[in-house]
Amino acid sequence: MARPRNVLFYEIPLPDKLPEGIEWLRKYHRNSQLLIEYLVENGAKSTAYHTAVRCLTLFRDYLLANELIYSAALAEKWCSDNAPLVKGYEITLTRLQDFYEFGEVQLWNAYPYVVQYDLSLNEYWSSMLGDFSRSLPGEWKLTYQKAVRNAAARFLYGIQGSGITNLSQITYITLDQYLEKDHHASHNSTVKYICIIGDFLLVMADAGRCCHGLGWYYYFKKSGHIVLNDDLSEAQAERIEAAREKSMEFPSEEYALLIPDFLAELEALGYSGSPIKTSRFVLYNLLVFLQMNGLGYHEEISAVWVEYAKEHWQLTGWKQSRRTFLLFDNYCRQNAVMPQTIFRGNALKYKSLPTWCLTELEAFINQKQREGWKKSTVDMYRSSVARFCSYAAALGLDSFQEITPETVKKFNCHDLHSTAEGKNAYNGRIRKFLKYLEQKGTIPYGIHHALYAKAAPKEQIVTILNESERDQIRLAGINAVTPLELRDYAMVMVGLYMGLRAIDVAGIRISDINWDTQSIRVLQEKTSYEIEVPMPTVVGNAIYRYIKEGRHPSESPYVFIKNRAPYDRIQSSACLDGLNRILPSLKGRGYHVTRRTFATEQLRKSTNRHVIADLLGHRDTTSLYHYLQHDEDRMRLCPISMQEAGISCRGGLYD
Repeated sequence: MARPRNVLFYEIPLPDKLPEGIEWLRKYHRNSQLLIEYLVENGAKSTAYHTAVRCLTLFRDYLLANELIYSAALAEKWCSDNAPLVKGYEITLTRLQDFYEFGEVQLWNAYPYVVQYDLSLNEYWSSMLGDFSRSLPGEWKLTYQKAVRNAAARFLYGIQGSGITNLSQITYITLDQYLEKDHHASHNSTVKYICIIGDFLLVMADAGRCCHGLGWYYYFKKSGHIVLNDDLSEAQAERIEAAREKSMEFPSEEYALLIPDFLAELEALGYSGSPIKTSRFVLYNLLVFLQMNGLGYHEEISAVWVEYAKEHWQLTGWKQSRRTFLLFDNYCRQNAVMPQTIFRGNALKYKSLPTWCLTELEAFINQKQREGWKKSTVDMYRSSVARFCSYAAALGLDSFQEITPETVKKFNCHDLHSTAEGKNAYNGRIRKFLKYLEQKGTIPYGIHHALYAKAAPKEQIVTILNESERDQIRLAGINAVTPLELRDYAMVMVGLYMGLRAIDVAGIRISDINWDTQSIRVLQEKTSYEIEVPMPTVVGNAIYRYIKEGRHPSESPYVFIKNRAPYDRIQSSACLDGLNRILPSLKGRGYHVTRRTFATEQLRKSTNRHVIADLLGHRDTTSLYHYLQHDEDRMRLCPISMQEAGISCRGGLYD
């Protein structure tokens, strides 16, 4: 006798009147029956059939046991809470929801799971799919191209089914609605599909058929990196709105088209993968934010984005993000990336001064610039005078005419510095500003005398490198392997054996080196005095080895360049950093110790003092006197008697 078929739960008749709270059961049974019949009609095998029956039965029992009413959200939660379930449970409940919503299984959830969606597209969407297919790289395997095409067709079929007839009608809401309905067997499968959808939309955006932000939306959506206007603080939202009108001068699509060229510039300059990756992320994420909120690009909006990312995403690369936007702003203005530009995180102090201060300060600074002072000197004047002006403004003064000698004296007591030398440096520049105001008749003549000097000049004991420290430098040269080690050693050797200042070492050009005569021509930054210094063999070897083995290929004319992009001239501070890496115990003594060691060694060798002065680039020999204390041998030849020194000795005791 044949074994009777198991009776399915929906085949058991329900009472005409169901108890209160489980009226939903009738519709659940009906939709479950339609789903099982659908599987049978489409030739589902035994495994798929029984998996669906078991899933529907278990979920029904779960709802009844917990006195719950069926919903798609509960179905999703049940799958999540009981993971890992049988692979077919999730798709079964998804198909069940299709019967609730549409009365039939949607094509992208159909059985069997892989469907040729392109056969169901209308003429318009078929042409869009064709354009996308032709953009796929020819070197891809045909099977992979077919899979990518099918994934894009699946998206287009879903869009077509929602009533969208043109790419220009797709919005961020459309993408959210599609993502809610589009279910996949695994997270990896979901990621694969959204990447293909993003690529499709970017190809369409490049053709001008939709905006670029749509193509990047899914990438950031899945990683939780979408900034919504509601996420911003009230103050941040106000800053965005204040910049809205101004931002419209730079439409978001124009901003989007500049991003690839900007990133290509960074790559051409030799930037490594990490800063380029960060730049790509922040620029395109901001693009999505701009287009979701109907904004154009503006530097204030990018500043708010960095502020939000730093606070809410713990963005470790927020400084690089800020620098990316500052470089991008420069790129927009000058059509070139300017990596040498120093960007300040905070506004300069002098810009916050009241108008009556700022007008006179800028006039004074303009005068210094016309006098031909270097930028660093002019900046020092600006910083110094800004301190005085800030103090005057804090006192409630409304003009410089209100300044009195007493005001200047109180400022001098209020303005604290860590060293007497620093105090003198600032006071000297403020004193010149006061003289400038006196000459204009703005303040009475003589007020500048109220700003006195902190301390008189003093003579310091010269420190040099001892023999043990020089041995460490030689050993560092023998062990140098990396580009940084080779550069450090070469820079220290130039200072130690040629006596050049750090600023001059950093400024050596390849064309300054004459390999035939073994010399280096140097235009001294400090004195503007040009000298040609003999290059010892040991120095030449160190420089040659750095150029051949450690220097990154670069068009920079300078010998010593940065180890990371941009590969341009180093700052003078790199010389001190290199010396400290070789001699960590030397911190606090400065790179100038190599120049002092060079001068002392020349004196010990009995080199003519005029020659030493020429090698150091000095105009006279008086600056060599303080090096004499280290020439012990000849110092012992010049003793003076105790009587000549004014020291008398009686009975073996000093008087």
